[in-house]
Amino acid sequence: MGSKMMGAQIDPVRSRDFANDLDPGSTSAGVRNRTVTLFEVLILLASGIMSRCFILVLIVIQATQVPLQACVNTRYSRAEEQLVTGDLIKLIMGQFAHHGPQFYEYQLIQTAAELEKNPNDIEARNDRAVAYLKLKRYNEALAEFEKIEAMAPGRYRTHSNLGVLHKKTSEFAKAAQHVEKSLEIQPGGHLGLGDYYLRMIRWLDKVEDMKTNEESVNFLNIPYSKGSATTAKSAVVDREFIKTLIKADRSFPDVFVVLGDVLFEDAEFELAYRSYERARALAHPFSDVVRDRQSTLMHAWKEATDGTDGLVRPHREWWVRDKIGSETAQAQTWLKQFQQQEAVLLNEGKPADFAAVKMQMKVAGIEEPNYQLAGLFKGTETDRPGSTNRSVHLIGKIALGLLVGTLLVVGVMVIRRIMRKLSGVDDPLNQRFAQGNTIKFAKGRGGLMAARILNEHAEVEVYLHGGHVTSFKPHGQKEILWLSDEAVFEAPKAIRG
Repeated sequence: MGSKMMGAQIDPVRSRDFANDLDPGSTSAGVRNRTVTLFEVLILLASGIMSRCFILVLIVIQATQVPLQACVNTRYSRAEEQLVTGDLIKLIMGQFAHHGPQFYEYQLIQTAAELEKNPNDIEARNDRAVAYLKLKRYNEALAEFEKIEAMAPGRYRTHSNLGVLHKKTSEFAKAAQHVEKSLEIQPGGHLGLGDYYLRMIRWLDKVEDMKTNEESVNFLNIPYSKGSATTAKSAVVDREFIKTLIKADRSFPDVFVVLGDVLFEDAEFELAYRSYERARALAHPFSDVVRDRQSTLMHAWKEATDGTDGLVRPHREWWVRDKIGSETAQAQTWLKQFQQQEAVLLNEGKPADFAAVKMQMKVAGIEEPNYQLAGLFKGTETDRPGSTNRSVHLIGKIALGLLVGTLLVVGVMVIRRIMRKLSGVDDPLNQRFAQGNTIKFAKGRGGLMAARILNEHAEVEVYLHGGHVTSFKPHGQKEILWLSDEAVFEAPKAIRG
């Protein structure tokens, strides 16, 4: 809420998308009116009129309770941007705070009430448009942004948000036009991103052409064929811009390829591999490029560890990819839990800013996934070539391999023996007298041995105990000879029934 107290200025906070930066001096009329009322209460307190002021404070709080809570719960703040993690591994894994659908549904309720009081409240209308955009109600978002442009033409936020909207609907040419316009108004761009967002949109617009007609380049217009080193050394590469672009659009796959290139050349191999793998998970349109990068990285990684103390060796690539997939799932679960706890706070009418939600998660006992830099490795550090430790490790691996191989062979033999026993194949009668599928011996009822004879005419069952024929069935006919279910099969008694 906008308020002045003891000479300090607290700017009103409004919700924003990627391209939403507060215009200087913009304040909602509704918020401004409540600010004056609260300020007057503080003056009364300072003047020593304690009893009457206390009553007035209670009246003001009761009258403004819901709007004040809504202002806290339904607005983005600059403080929230500072709370979004700068931890690179969490950015790569996608584990950073995002508001959920219920947050934006609540904003629609809040802004509807504000616009009913003041239809010309541009900030409330902008919040409403952003909420529609986040809920993928793109036509309604467009209508609100167009109203804002008609009311106040040429605003930076309007054009930048229209750029985001058209990017979401894959209208990249329109998106580029609006982002270009926003950069004319505010050259630094949102959050100091410069033209990175515009570069992203232009790259998306030409992906299909690059697949068929052009040499493929990354979003910074550097050919993939030049390799990771060329990208990393380019003057247009800015590591902080890359991190900020990930915060702005975590679903853009090529930013993770560029980040992987930078990390690769800085010998941050694990983070680089994670970044490339993230690009693959996001269905990068040039997946062969990403696979080549990963293969090159793994080779360089292993070479680097051969003569370097303190640098760990990677597991086999399939294991690394599986491990990253598991960790990515954990990050997605964390984000889902974050949004669930946010919904809990909103339903209870409590503040639901990022800090409050994370505190709620702690209260609920929800822990963040922990990523360790040795998580993809076999150990903590390498040994020098030819060292005793390396030899011991090699011998240990060979011994373990032999042990596992021996156990597998023995296990297979035991299983085969059991199967043969169960099927009667190991019975001496079968070994001496069985003839393929024509004559076989097996234990029958009561554990008595029986011969089963099958030829082109019929199928016969003969128990060796007394040479008793217990079944005779010509092919294509019903059983001619059979025994009752109550027949007794118990040696040395004769079979009857």
